[in-house]
Amino acid sequence: MLLLLACVPPDERTPTEEASSETTLRFAFDLVAADVEIELAPYDPSSASPVGEVVYTFTGAAAAEGLALDAPAAALRLVVDPEQAPEMRVATFVPGLREQGELVGVGQAWPTWVEGTIAGAYAEIGIVAGWNAVFIDAEHVMHAEDPLAIPIKADLRTVESLVVSGGVGANASAWIAALQEETVLAETPVSAAWTLTVSGVPDGAVTLPIANGTGVLAKLVAFDDRDGSGGYNTGDLTTHGICADGIPAMLGWFDPALDLATALERQRRGQQNGWNIFAGTDFGVVSAGGLVADSDCAPS
Repeated sequence: MLLLLACVPPDERTPTEEASSETTLRFAFDLVAADVEIELAPYDPSSASPVGEVVYTFTGAAAAEGLALDAPAAALRLVVDPEQAPEMRVATFVPGLREQGELVGVGQAWPTWVEGTIAGAYAEIGIVAGWNAVFIDAEHVMHAEDPLAIPIKADLRTVESLVVSGGVGANASAWIAALQEETVLAETPVSAAWTLTVSGVPDGAVTLPIANGTGVLAKLVAFDDRDGSGGYNTGDLTTHGICADGIPAMLGWFDPALDLATALERQRRGQQNGWNIFAGTDFGVVSAGGLVADSDCAPS
């Protein structure tokens, strides 16, 4: 297996550039708006902040047609495998997709410049001198992809409305609500097949470590409408939570990611910009359907 784990800064020697500066990268995406952009930021996993500042920005039209890039700056070319490939230097970039200024996608295959002596194991998987596209799987194994068809999906578009749905377990209360502290974001009577819709941008965003940015958390609770008002009031009794596979669930709004570091972390966690639904103390993202209002479910 080939691992891309730790990077070593280049020494003071001038590297041998065996590749042509006319090697082409091409990106594939579904967006057709005139204000689509592709941006590239260097990635160094040995750094405390692995994703650096954006160093390349292209219009969507140019990126889709094909790009001819020179070698990246020398400071970005790193020795990634001093044991197997001490004479090979690599500069890897995280690609981002913006639409109307909003960061809506991060590519999983990363443009990667390679120069110097390419060790046999790297050559065997298709790494060549010049520009490549590299995908690193969940086991940290590196794969060479087609640099002329680097896909980026717009899968981080802000989810401004989320429909939560489920059924009823034993002794469920009559109502379900999404509460941001004592503010009701949405509520619905319980039925055999209930739905609850949260929409819009909530007020009061704060820094949320789980979002790697700012946002809002909201509890999903069942309650008894003690005063018969037809909705939640502060005097009503919250009786239990709403569970996903037996684990209490909650909602979270994440403000749109402003930079590639935030967007990349959300992609890795399966999170969205906008509304998400979580379960458990590790805030694992779960499906918005198939929840259960059950008296055995503790409040989130």
